[in-house]
Amino acid sequence: MNEEKEGSAPKPPVRGLRLAAFAFLPLVIGWAVMEGLAFVYFAVGPSAREAHPPIIYGLHPYRIYELVANRTDESGHASHNSHNLRGRDLPTTKPADTVRIVCLGGSTTYGVGATTDSHTYPAHMERFLRERYAQAGFAVEVINGGHPAYASLESLILFQTRLLDFSPDVAILHNSLNDAWMATNFSTYAGDYSHGRHTFGPLGPSTWEYSPLLSLLFAGATSPRNPYAPNRQADLIRLMHHPWGDMKPLSKAAEQERARQAADVLERNTLAFISIARGNHAIPVISTETSRDDGNFYWRVLTGCNERLRTIAARESVALVDFAREMPWNPRAFFDPCHLRDRPDGLELKGKIFADALIRAGVVERAARQVRK
Repeated sequence: MNEEKEGSAPKPPVRGLRLAAFAFLPLVIGWAVMEGLAFVYFAVGPSAREAHPPIIYGLHPYRIYELVANRTDESGHASHNSHNLRGRDLPTTKPADTVRIVCLGGSTTYGVGATTDSHTYPAHMERFLRERYAQAGFAVEVINGGHPAYASLESLILFQTRLLDFSPDVAILHNSLNDAWMATNFSTYAGDYSHGRHTFGPLGPSTWEYSPLLSLLFAGATSPRNPYAPNRQADLIRLMHHPWGDMKPLSKAAEQERARQAADVLERNTLAFISIARGNHAIPVISTETSRDDGNFYWRVLTGCNERLRTIAARESVALVDFAREMPWNPRAFFDPCHLRDRPDGLELKGKIFADALIRAGVVERAARQVRK
């Protein structure tokens, strides 16, 4: 008899598998054809003539991100030197008879809006100081340590772990805008900003982005490093922050408490900056920041942060550049709530305000005496 033995496996449904294969074959061929057409589109279509945007921001284990060295942004306006800082290259070792100034801060120090590296406020300040002390027997160098979106915490870490290598004689901390922003755009708040910051990324590309077809269909979801359709909308703020804007209106008492917390954190970081600067033979200088008065919660928190900086300067005998008072917001000089236009009464004037404040406080002369010892 040819009966199947008990317990033997049934024969595979070969015919059913063949039918399934034939059914899916047109889909596979169709997908391959569409992938090929998408590849051709990216190879010879309009996007083939667009240069891939340069990646000018990179991962950093302690500061969320850093500027990528030896890169120029897509507009060609901002270039980074070999030290991951904006502007011309300088040797780490300070030349003799030179007063070296480092400027710390966010985008208002980095120079968003400046059409060249030489039009940022630190560059303008350097030019004014060089003109003022041209016959004084010492040179002045200014290093732009600004990083867009940096709050006082990241500036403090950058100062301690990178910029002290340049042996600065003067250090200027220009932070309050981003500290206030971190306190007013999230439903929770933490003094280390972990409530809003996250690991930098994703720069990608993800696995699916190696498909030309998917990259074409979902161009809005691609990463900046997509090989076919790099996402130019993946801006820095979204790369380094949790989603924001979910903050519900606070009671007056809760607003006051949040404003106090923000000012306390800024004060803690500012005092640490002052101590580290003095401990490394650098003269600390702190500064307020300007923003448009929209009468909102952010404005009130920023105002409190600026007032706290004034108190710190008086109490700790630290030179203060009260930029918020010396250059109030006006639509001619500013192109948005806090960034200046590249014009004589904009970024150039800011550089002069900072230079004049250092001159009035005798900061450069004090630094020069230390250099000559």
